[in-house]
Amino acid sequence: ECLDVGTMEGLIPILLARQKASRVVATDADSHCLKKIEALRHIYAVDFEMHMQRHTYDMQAQFPEGGFDFINLSGLLYHVMSPMMVLQGIRPLLKRNALMIVSTNVTTVNGYSAEFNARGRMQQEPNTFWYPTVQLLDYWFQMLNLTPIDCLYMPHTAVPANGYQFDKPSGYISVLVQACDATAA
Repeated sequence: ECLDVGTMEGLIPILLARQKASRVVATDADSHCLKKIEALRHIYAVDFEMHMQRHTYDMQAQFPEGGFDFINLSGLLYHVMSPMMVLQGIRPLLKRNALMIVSTNVTTVNGYSAEFNARGRMQQEPNTFWYPTVQLLDYWFQMLNLTPIDCLYMPHTAVPANGYQFDKPSGYISVLVQACDATAA
């Protein structure tokens, strides 16, 4: 059973459905891509549940019937007012030992802080707000009993003409985490 949070065009749920996941659920806050999703569903002859949801702070209320074996939470944390609350709201949806991919913008400076993209000083996109440090992201995982298994990082400098104008080292990270009873200190 799989959940894709902030699905956009529905690529991840299409891939999961094509791999014969028993249940695939996609959520997004905006309906701007629904026509694309329907076209791709038709082209690839797959079906999955689609839920429109304005916020992700208490997703357990939307899915009270149980958890998921896999959750994709990619490209969303920097668009919300509180990334930590989103992680906290999604964590109860993970079954024991389930996997989640968390992908987001980060800074690689030392410490436990998050930079705010006020007036586009870091990135031109006006609805991109947060850049936590990698250490802070890891700390959030520890608080929520999510054990990192692997990660992939790409610095923003590796993408030419990307619209990033930040004066600190930053990039995009994808972390595969596993839900556990307790994390190692």
